[in-house]
Amino acid sequence: MKTSTLILFLSSLGAAQPSWQPARVYGLGSVYSLSYSPDGTKLLVSGIAGTQLWDVPSWTVERQFLGHQEPVRSASWSPDQARIATASEDGTVKIWDASSGALLRTLEGHGDKVYTVAWSPDGTTLASGSADRTVRLWDAGLGTPISVLESHTGTVMSVSWDPVGERLASGSMDHTVKIWRGCDGELQHTLVGHTTWVTSVAWSTTGLASGSFDSTVKIWDPDSGVLQSSISNGAAVWSIAWAPDAQRIMAGASSEFIHVFDISSGQVLSTLVGHSDWARAVAWGPRGDQVASAALDQTLRQWDAGSGELLSTYRAHTNLVYDVIWSPDFTRLASASLDGTIIVWDVATAHVLRFFNAPGDFAYGVAWAENRPMLAAAFLYGPIRIWNPETGEPLQELVGHYARVNAVAFSPDGHRLVSGSDDRTVKIWDLDSGTVQQTLEGHTWVVESVFWWQPDGQDRVASASLDTTIKLWDPNSGTLLNTLIGHTDRVLSIRLSPDQTRIASGALDGTARIWDASSGELLQTIQAHPDWVFSVAWSADGSKLASSSRDHTVRIWDVATEELLQTLVGHEGYVYETDWSPNDELVSSSEDVTIRRWAPVR
Repeated sequence: MKTSTLILFLSSLGAAQPSWQPARVYGLGSVYSLSYSPDGTKLLVSGIAGTQLWDVPSWTVERQFLGHQEPVRSASWSPDQARIATASEDGTVKIWDASSGALLRTLEGHGDKVYTVAWSPDGTTLASGSADRTVRLWDAGLGTPISVLESHTGTVMSVSWDPVGERLASGSMDHTVKIWRGCDGELQHTLVGHTTWVTSVAWSTTGLASGSFDSTVKIWDPDSGVLQSSISNGAAVWSIAWAPDAQRIMAGASSEFIHVFDISSGQVLSTLVGHSDWARAVAWGPRGDQVASAALDQTLRQWDAGSGELLSTYRAHTNLVYDVIWSPDFTRLASASLDGTIIVWDVATAHVLRFFNAPGDFAYGVAWAENRPMLAAAFLYGPIRIWNPETGEPLQELVGHYARVNAVAFSPDGHRLVSGSDDRTVKIWDLDSGTVQQTLEGHTWVVESVFWWQPDGQDRVASASLDTTIKLWDPNSGTLLNTLIGHTDRVLSIRLSPDQTRIASGALDGTARIWDASSGELLQTIQAHPDWVFSVAWSADGSKLASSSRDHTVRIWDVATEELLQTLVGHEGYVYETDWSPNDELVSSSEDVTIRRWAPVR
């Protein structure tokens, strides 16, 4: 008995599951703040996708900082450019090594979301502002609290140090700007004049500026607290940035236009035109007219503020990402979005390798061929489109469904394709001729998910429908072989186990179910989520099942025990799809316009 117990104990240690942590985010999502490095060669982009460090000359992502559990509202460089501080809705401030990406410290103390963080000019102190209505000062080296500045009666949205670090300004939802003495946090002035939230404060060598949802940028004398001028922006101001010459200021606002103002006259010197939605985040580089902006149109742009010339644009998906899948060699991802685009990503760098666009259409599904360079996509209006993902060459357009196509999957040899549609049919396509071989009829509502497999060399196709059933077909003869009944609400996802013996399904009834692929017998029912299950996916060894949900999470399950191993939190919207790689990494796509890769850490 003792020996048996010891063996079981050691076995359980060997079988201990890892913890899955965020490893990479693909795309921008909503961006809340931008910050140039002191030398102007790097840019911090912070928001739903954490904080991304961009290389300015190449305008590409260089590194990501993903330790927060909620969106990052603000990021700040240390004066020596060696460290980065980030402030998050998870209530913490984190300090990172800018070169390695290593997390150095986590500063805890705020009682609510942290909206802003700023490094003092001498690099010794951090200031942070929070929804708990306080400003906190921290020892940047030790990570210990110095003081808590209390006077605001609303969320502190922004903090900024004066150029020599003697004073700190804070802007709040209480409509005020406050100026504090930096050495001890004594309140020196409360600046009253804005009529609603103060969203941004910024010092220059000539004074203090504040931006507000009252659509104004105000310039203050910080010594006396007197309002010097008020500039009308015409739209609610989210962020402001001074030019290095301290004679101009730029406003990011609830507008697609970004205005650059002369502070003396209040006149518009230039207007940056190019965004198609609110350009909320702006930053001005440390030298010349180099500026950056991020907008709700999901683009990141770089401009010449003097001429208004657009210099660089980064664009990935601009609407929810409905599907994501690993490439057969697991070095790339393909994703489908309701913006009508299919993107092929480099897994390691998050760089966009291919961008396939169907203007005016909406993409719902994407599939790789295993043995041929082919990538197929399903659309709302258009035909099924097939491209060569290596060259970008369009190969085929398949026309036959008379309503939205939701899902596509290649046959194992890559010469045929199965598709499922809102027209309630499943179609089998011969890709060599581009014609329909079979139209499989039997579902009484929308077909949401399909796959193709070959048990014992026999072709089989499975389809899942909003009619709550899963059907198994012979694609060669068109014969319906079995109907799997058990879900009590619409079925959105089906996946075949790696050993081809089981089928997993996810439905709006909140369950993931596992079926015998041969007999159709219901083997297991897992109460996966308290909300709709959008997708299910098997791990490569078949021991785990991932489920994604309308509850914004991905859950990982031990199939044998039905134990919940981990809930992955990070997406800020519905999670539509999940997919595993052989090394136990998981990807997920979301309504928040991002794709996340989760890696196992033991």
